Amino acid sequence: MSNDENLENNPIIFNKNGFKIVKQERNSYLVTFDIENPHIYIEKLVNFKFLDIVFEVNKDIIDNYSVEITEENDTKTEGNVVITLKHLFADLGLPQKYINTNVVMKKQPDQSFTSFHIKNMGVLPEIEKLNEVEGNNYELFKLKNVIIYCKYVNEHKINVEYYIYYPNSFILSPILEKIICSIVYKIFIRTKLFIEMYR
Repeated sequence: MSNDENLENNPIIFNKNGFKIVKQERNSYLVTFDIENPHIYIEKLVNFKFLDIVFEVNKDIIDNYSVEITEENDTKTEGNVVITLKHLFADLGLPQKYINTNVVMKKQPDQSFTSFHIKNMGVLPEIEKLNEVEGNNYELFKLKNVIIYCKYVNEHKINVEYYIYYPNSFILSPILEKIICSIVYKIFIRTKLFIEMYR
C-alpha cells in the first residue's frame, strides 16, 4: 500500500471530486478515492458482487462481463473475470477491447482491509474466434496486472487504493493516457456516487 511521503514527488495527472490518479513510474499508476455511506455496512459490498454495481451504472462503457468463481472460503475468493468494453472508438478504426483476468480477493484477519490481486490471463480463444465474423474486431486490452486495497476507515467508509500496471512494451502517449484516465474516472465516480446515494 502507498506511503504518502513516497508519493510526494510523483506527478498527479488527474485530480477531481476526491478522485486522484498519480503516475508512479513508467506504465504504473495509483488511483485513490474514498467511498462513504452512513446507511450501509460498506464491508458487505467489498466482494465480487461489486462488479454488478460497476456494470449497472456503466452500461455505456461496459458491454458485458462474466465471473466464474473457482475457490471460496472465509478469507479468500478466487475467480476468473472477463470484461468486454463497448466499441468506444470504432469510428477511429480501433479494435473493441476486452479484459481476461484471474482475480484473488483476500480478507485480512484483523479486518483492516481487503485486497484484490488481478492478473491478465492473456487472449481468450472464445472471444478471439468472434473475429472470424465479418465486422468484429476484438483485441485484448494491454494490461499487466492490478492490485486494489480497500482499507476500512470505519463501518461505513473505505479508502480505495487502485494500482494499475501496464506492460513495459505498451507505449502510453499523453493523449492515450488522458483518454484512459477519463474512462477510469467515469467508471469509478459513477460507482462511488451510486453507493454513497444508496438508502
